[in-house]
Parts: sequence; C-alpha cells; structure tokens
Amino acid sequence: MSKYFERQLEELHVQLITLGSYCEKAISFSAKAIQKVQNEEIARQVFETDRDIDAKEREIENLCLSLLLHQHPVARDLREISAALKMVSDMERIGDQAADIADLSLYVAKNTTAIPETITQMAEDTVRMVTESVDAFVKSDLELCRNVIDRDDVVDDAFNEIKEKLADMIYGGNLDAKTGLDLLMTAKYFERIGDHAENFADFTKTEIKHNTGLTGDAKEEIKKIEEEYAKTETPVVSNNSAHRWTPDVPMVIPEVNPEHFAVIEDQKKRLGTTRGFIAVKPNCSIQSYAPCLAAWKEFGPKELVVTTYQAISGAGKTFKDWPEMVENIIPFIGGEEEKSEQEPLRLFGKVVDGKIEKATAPLITTQCIRVPVLDGHTAAVFVNFEKKPTKEEIIDRWENFKGLPQELNLPSAPKQFIRYMEEDNRPQVKLDIDFENGMGISMGRLREDTMFDYKFVGLSHNTVRGAAGGAVLCAELLTAQGYITAK
Repeated sequence: MSKYFERQLEELHVQLITLGSYCEKAISFSAKAIQKVQNEEIARQVFETDRDIDAKEREIENLCLSLLLHQHPVARDLREISAALKMVSDMERIGDQAADIADLSLYVAKNTTAIPETITQMAEDTVRMVTESVDAFVKSDLELCRNVIDRDDVVDDAFNEIKEKLADMIYGGNLDAKTGLDLLMTAKYFERIGDHAENFADFTKTEIKHNTGLTGDAKEEIKKIEEEYAKTETPVVSNNSAHRWTPDVPMVIPEVNPEHFAVIEDQKKRLGTTRGFIAVKPNCSIQSYAPCLAAWKEFGPKELVVTTYQAISGAGKTFKDWPEMVENIIPFIGGEEEKSEQEPLRLFGKVVDGKIEKATAPLITTQCIRVPVLDGHTAAVFVNFEKKPTKEEIIDRWENFKGLPQELNLPSAPKQFIRYMEEDNRPQVKLDIDFENGMGISMGRLREDTMFDYKFVGLSHNTVRGAAGGAVLCAELLTAQGYITAK
C-alpha cells in the first residue's frame, strides 16, 4: 500500500469519526427539543447540524469515490471503503430524522403540556445508542457493538408501547388526533434512528471481526481458542478478559490472591488435561487501587469511589492511530466501569468446591475516563473503612506489603510492590510510571476527606504491570509452585 493511499484511508477514518460526532450532537439536541427547554433555539441548532452532516456526507462520499477510482483497492481496503459508504448513508439519515424531530417539537410544544415519559426515555436510549455506536467504531469495541444491537430491541418495544398509549389517549378524548399523530411520528423517528445506529454498530462489528480474523461471538471464540491450547497440554496465561469469570479459571495478581491457583486442579479435570490449564490476569484499570485493599485487609475497606484516568495504549492505540485524542479526553470507556467495580471482588473471593466465589465487599463505584497519555493508568480514590486506620498505618501497610513473588524473589517481581510518595505533586506519569521497571505501584496525596475516611491517588503501568509484565509474573509464580512444568 502506498503512503498516499494509507494517509487517505486514515483521513477517511477521521472523517467518519467527525460525521459520527455531528450525529451525536444532532440527536442529543433533538432529544432536548422535545422536552421544550429553549425549544426554538435548540431546534435551530439541530437544523444547522443536519446541514453540517449533509456536507460531511458529500465530502466522505467524494473521498470514497476518489479512492475507488484512483487506487483500485482490493480485499480488506475495498471492504473498508464499501462499509464507509454504507455507514455515511445511515448517519445522514440520522441527521435528517433528528431534524424531523426538532421540526415536530415546534408544533407539539404548542399543543401539549407534557411529553409522555416513555418518549423521553426512548429519546435517552436512542441518544445512547448513537453515542455508543460511534464510540464502538472509534475504539473497535465489539462489546459496545453488541450493546447497541441489543438496545435496539428496547427501543422497538418502547415504540410499540407508545403507539398503544397514544391510541388509548386519543380514543379516550385525552389527546387530540393531530397532536397524537405528531407524538407518534416523533417516536417513530427515534425508533428509525435506533435502527440506523444498530446498522452502524453492525457494520463496525463486521469490520472488527474481519480485521481480527474472529467470527461469531469474540469472547466465545477466544475462550474456545484458549481451551484448545490448554487441551494440547500447554499452560495458558492470558491477558484477555474472556475467561475472567469462568468459575474454575483463576484471575490473579500474584501478590494479592495466589491461593486462587488452587482451582487449576479442578479445571484440569473439566478439560481432561494433566498439565494444560488457563490462568488469567485482571483488567489493567484496577492495578492502581486493588492491591491497596489487600494491604489494608485488617482495617476492612468497605466503600470506594474510584475515577480512573486511562492511557490510550489501554485501547491498543497510539496518538498516530488516534489523533482525536490529542489534547482531548473521552469520559467513557466501553465495559470498563463494570470491570473496575466487579473484578476486585473476584480477586478477594474465596475458593469453594473447586470454583471461585466472588466477595460481596467492598462496595465499589467507578468512572473510567480516557486521557491523552500514552502509557500509565491513574486512579483517584475515596475510601471508607470498617475500622479507620491512621494515616501512618496506611502508609506503613503500603510500604511493607509483600507477597509470594517478593518472598520467592521471582525474576520479574518488584523488590517493593507499593511505595508512597510524600510530594504533593506525585505520582506523575512522566516521572513515576517506570517504578520497579513498571512492575511497582506508586501512591500519593493521601489525606483525610470530609465525606470519606481518606482519599489518595494511585499510578500503575498499564502495559507492564497491567498487561504482559503481570502475566509473566503469574507464569513465574505458577512455575515456582509446580503448576508449569517441563514436558
């Protein structure tokens, strides 16, 4: 592929993302317009955005036609350009229908005092579908694609419910027929926008699967691949999330819960192997705060509010791949908040009858934000304890926390797993990400809080401790414990 053609394909990707952002804007404004908050001004903004969408559609179509005529693409490149043409058609229709909703809102506002709650909820669901479909494209996120496709059924059911409710209101004399029809058309346009968002997500899902070589459900495919490797009597230590909730597959941070490796014997019975098995490591986002909970076990951490600020390498990207992240943040990472809230509970669960049962505490709520940093996940954490420790006790437990990797002096193990930094402006990504060759975790800014017992900031290297380095350390510990042996 020529560099010029490569640059044009990159430009096509950027233009699709821009068009997607226009669609998000249009549908968000149209949802506000039906709620009659500064109705006419918001409607005007929808009309302007629809014109921007039309112009961007023409620009993308011209680029695609130029690529087809002058570059003669084949295979994957041809499929990508063809998919782009289909996507822009759906996005253009989203703009048109958002404008139709805004236009109807001007008439509905004059004839009804309250929009049925089902329509406002349907509007919110549709806005979310459009937002997630664009986000799925940006991040090549199969899970988000599936979320959008599944939510279309919710929107379809809501439309059917609205249709019946409006008919009842008209027949009962509680709504005039003209206003009822306007409301029905408003709901229909939202339903159609949901269909277009589903199409967009489906195109994205197909592209991801072609580009990764996966067919069917990605997680099930990965589970199957990993189990097939294990059945060749090959121990598998994986960074992938597919098996993190398989009951007899241990998900381990070696310093925190090595006792979970005990379920491997039961897993081998299920797989019919003698030495092949699967072990996984948890999500990179929790490395900056979950180990603290193990260090504080005696104090009973019970509630955490966590905001993670996650590097773009966590999405498998660089700034060259993802130029829109330069000087930007994205306050949403698909599926990440659920992982950040639930995976620590599996770490602190217990082995029962050859399976891991997750813990019920602490209660964790999170927000996960993508930030313009290449490597390094930062967490801002608020915590309450059953038995509140002193600041000195917290720091002491951090500084002196050790696990089996340190006791066994494993090759990849950091000498000091957790350190506390006294400076007010630390830890910093640029200065502290490589602590202990990226295998250590840095804490700072510990202080009492007005609503919680304490608050602090944690930093970990997402592509070392949170990825390959953490998996290598797991493999070293599995070897030391006799789970991995020579054939």
